[in-house]
Amino acid sequence: MQVLKSYAAVRMSSVFVLLLIVALSISIAVASCSAEEPTPTPVPVAPTATPIPPTEAPEPTPEEAIEPTGEPIRIGTLIDVTGDLAAFGPPIVLATDLAALLINEAGGIDGRTIEMVHRDSGTSPQIATDAASALVNVDGVEAIVGSLSSGVTLAVAESVTIPNGAVLVSPASTSPAISSLDDNDLVFRTTVSDAFQGVILAQLANELGYENVATMYINNAYGEGLSTVFAETFENLGGAVSASVPIEGGQASYSSELRQASQGGATVLMAMSYPETAGVYLREAVEGQYFNDFMFVDGTKSQEMFDNLGADNFEGNYGTAPGAPGTPSQTTFKDLYVSKVGGEPSSLFASEAFDAAAILALAIAEAGSEDGDDIKAAIRKVANAPGEQVGPGDLAKALQLISEGKDIDYVGAAGEQEIDENGDVLNTIEIWKIEGGQVASTGNFVSAGDSIDLDAAPTSKVAGIGSEFAQVFTIGPGSKGLFKVDETLRGADVVVSLETETLSGVVDFSSNSASVEIDLHTLASDQSRRDRYVRERMFPNQPIATVHFSDLGDVPAPFLDSGAEHKTKLTGTVNVNGIDADLEFDVTARLDNGTDLVVLGTAKFVWEEFGMVAPVSQFFTVEDEVTVEILLQASVSN
Repeated sequence: MQVLKSYAAVRMSSVFVLLLIVALSISIAVASCSAEEPTPTPVPVAPTATPIPPTEAPEPTPEEAIEPTGEPIRIGTLIDVTGDLAAFGPPIVLATDLAALLINEAGGIDGRTIEMVHRDSGTSPQIATDAASALVNVDGVEAIVGSLSSGVTLAVAESVTIPNGAVLVSPASTSPAISSLDDNDLVFRTTVSDAFQGVILAQLANELGYENVATMYINNAYGEGLSTVFAETFENLGGAVSASVPIEGGQASYSSELRQASQGGATVLMAMSYPETAGVYLREAVEGQYFNDFMFVDGTKSQEMFDNLGADNFEGNYGTAPGAPGTPSQTTFKDLYVSKVGGEPSSLFASEAFDAAAILALAIAEAGSEDGDDIKAAIRKVANAPGEQVGPGDLAKALQLISEGKDIDYVGAAGEQEIDENGDVLNTIEIWKIEGGQVASTGNFVSAGDSIDLDAAPTSKVAGIGSEFAQVFTIGPGSKGLFKVDETLRGADVVVSLETETLSGVVDFSSNSASVEIDLHTLASDQSRRDRYVRERMFPNQPIATVHFSDLGDVPAPFLDSGAEHKTKLTGTVNVNGIDADLEFDVTARLDNGTDLVVLGTAKFVWEEFGMVAPVSQFFTVEDEVTVEILLQASVSN
């Protein structure tokens, strides 16, 4: 099942139903139918997604857009597109591009656009310092977003940016050593320090009842700092850390390190490294049965890594990472990313990277200068209270307020972003787990001083939705379905798409069920002949497809109480041409104000499930698998 594209304004129930039904019908329909200075390292572009209308920050109309003039203002990035952290890099780079795009759509800064200059840090101090030197001395930037690895960030800061008076804002470096760096107030970060994450990780291990654990940590400032804080806190809580084993990245095997980690009788291994390296030793740990359980951190929060290892080997295991609960700023950022960049901002630290780029741009506007000393003096003025609060969707407003001499307080996608005297922020730590083979949030976001109680977590399920939430929602305008299938037409590979907006039905939480109907005769593509084929040959006698859900599943309390985003899987019985089939959708949903549901879902199925064969002729062939992307909207009807 394809992973859902992230969508902040999504609502669940009504969409579910719609989803299934539309998917079925469309997929069937589709199948039968047919007819400036470059940066040194190219950054992969995320796959295009179906644009979703942003909930709070609509794209400016041509009349509202302001045409910037003058030479561009350059902001650099040092983000990993190669090396141990390459899995995180591309969406992070695109997040910084999004911040620049929003500034430029607002007319830029004093009529000048922001130009992001991207260079690869390679998860290597040497590669990164060379790249940073090029950014400062060749590209002429004095403000840089980067890097990801703490060891890399420290090396770049000490060797390049601090001596040259350039500002460095890391979206991902969490080592406590950065807080005490003698940096002349030139180094900042938009993610929380491991001095905090290590404490929460230890509290979580204690809450889970673990008594003897071992850590394997990447041998740099990030790994050492996190392991040290964790061990000190866990031992103060009465636990034992029987081994703390440093490891070097890039090895073919870590069998000796695993033996060392397991010698003291530890039953749990803390994986404190990066995905590429962890992928090697975690596989060996599972195959060698060295430990009963595992715990993870931000550096090992990688769905791709778990997929490669077999996520079922880690089912039910927990981890921590910087993260914030659903907020209007976070929702707006996700909507803007999907609609303007394409794809899903799925990478850890994408929000933090957007905030870093936005804060730097606003600081340059506040300072009226691109000089590093002027920028650093303005950063806290735009990021901290007091001032009028602005978020990711308000960058045009923020620039206007700055031009009027008014104070602003940037509230970021990743959190409040109140920057202290050390350049640190004190946001929350998210507790996540492997559930159903997926990296999933538990809904626990822990602040300093909070205790952890997994039984009382915000994600505790609401049993018997009917008694807690008995609303009935009617599917209405704004709902649509897009169905795609690969086709070879006269030797050329094409993607055939059909779309419909004719959906109806209800989602009834009081009975924990939903029913949807879709008019298959309204499916439309770019060819009228194909559309006629669908109406007259595929569904001549049964133009209406139906789908029924007899169980909407448990819904987390935050979904009902605070409009939090909810991800789930729903199975519904779909009837097309008199044939029933059960389909499963990945769904992301959200409820606004208790009255509006919006849902975005994706699914894949094959013709055979509905007793059909993919159409073939002398001119074209259609693939067996059909992909469905559906956006559904519904409003309360009782």
